[in-house]
Amino acid sequence: MSDVAGTFLSDESGIRGEADRIVFVNSKEEIARIFADGGHWTIQGAQTGISGAAVPNGGGICNCSKWSGVLQTGMLEETYFIDVLPGTTLQELKKAIPRGWFFPVDPTEDSATIGGMFATNAAGPCAFYYGRMSDWVLESDVFFPSFGWMTVKRGECLFSVQGEVHLPDGACLKTEPVPDERYIEQLLPKAGMDLLELLAGSEGMLGVLGRIRLRLERQFQERWSIVCFFDGDKNAFAFSDGIGKLFEKNPDCHLLALDFLGEKSIANYRKYAGEITAYRDIPELSKDFSAVMAEFSSNEPQVIEELIGDLFAWIEECGGSDENTWAADTEEEREKIRKFRHAVSACINEKITENRSRCPAVTKLSVDAACGSRKPQDMFDCLEQMVKAAEHAVIIHMGTGIFHIDFFAKTQKEWRQAMEIRERIFDLFTEPGGTIAAENGVGKGKRSCLQRMISPGQKNTAEQVKGFFDRERQCNPGNGVCYRSVYK
Repeated sequence: MSDVAGTFLSDESGIRGEADRIVFVNSKEEIARIFADGGHWTIQGAQTGISGAAVPNGGGICNCSKWSGVLQTGMLEETYFIDVLPGTTLQELKKAIPRGWFFPVDPTEDSATIGGMFATNAAGPCAFYYGRMSDWVLESDVFFPSFGWMTVKRGECLFSVQGEVHLPDGACLKTEPVPDERYIEQLLPKAGMDLLELLAGSEGMLGVLGRIRLRLERQFQERWSIVCFFDGDKNAFAFSDGIGKLFEKNPDCHLLALDFLGEKSIANYRKYAGEITAYRDIPELSKDFSAVMAEFSSNEPQVIEELIGDLFAWIEECGGSDENTWAADTEEEREKIRKFRHAVSACINEKITENRSRCPAVTKLSVDAACGSRKPQDMFDCLEQMVKAAEHAVIIHMGTGIFHIDFFAKTQKEWRQAMEIRERIFDLFTEPGGTIAAENGVGKGKRSCLQRMISPGQKNTAEQVKGFFDRERQCNPGNGVCYRSVYK
């Protein structure tokens, strides 16, 4: 146990908390001991989250970043698996994966820990095809403060229609059934849900993760990444809307990711990327384009060759060109495109950090929301009208309809104005059956908005779940939908 350095009092959200002690855990026994000693604990990984889930709200910090390592790999019913400790980074995981296999969940942040990715139910650009973190966890050792350590295996702990689930030790959680139509899923079980799926996205509110067993996926023979640059957002949307027809024509090819990078996001990238050494090998852009990044794969080389011909014809029809298109079919070249995609998001954070250095009251102010039944372009047009008075940037996962909106407030007055706009954005996204907790978690950054949007019944169910697994409410005070777990 040691004093808390300032670097552990915040995460990428810019929200700052306080704590009176920090423990860098590296064993099951140590976790059990600190919880037995009592007090409130905020669970941390690499602090790469952007919603404030790892920001302490008093009490101690249980930091798992040093509890890392790959334990074993093997085959299980024709599926390759890999066991890792929670502090293992995505980069370390990738290096340990056997040739011919890969882990599909990639939030474009290699320094993220696997425990943190599971706790926030990370997704990333390829969630359109591969799903989220919850889809790739086979089992996990979990410390529940109310029960101690358990191994939760997929398929063994399922919620019934009556809202009940039996734990491995026989304990039974009984909750009120939750309606299907709801704004969020955090801590809200439904019939047939696996307990692992409830843990995914619980943001450390139910316990501490230990060993995590991940399912791996076979590599396709052919995998391509492409970034198409267009003059204006309208052309980029036109390209995105029509690309699906190309894959319908070529069913042996699979569209894995489709991201819209708005003109304001690219403009911000151009401003900062040249100043960051890690991005200097990315080709320079001549102007503030809009961009679409796509990834696609196939086990049929001839078929994918035909698709690429159709794809470049569609790019030209939408106002793009070969000159303003990057394409890659090797791991080395795909990594450059992946780096560019990460750089666009990283430069958004760079600008927010710069603004915060001048005005500490300016924290990261973002929206991660899914547009439900409305078309992404229609939602984007409404959004742009709503936020035109505030400097901002937009990135959209087109396949899943998930919007990432960041505000660039430079003063406390601008930050308050952006806060008011964000409230209206939340209303906009929930009207057509969307959700405002689509990605990156709830943490402490979205609590106030969720509090007025979810029903009393939903709050009560979430509290039941929280109280069952964490009777003394020791884990992650202040996070998510469990408002009575706020101690400050």
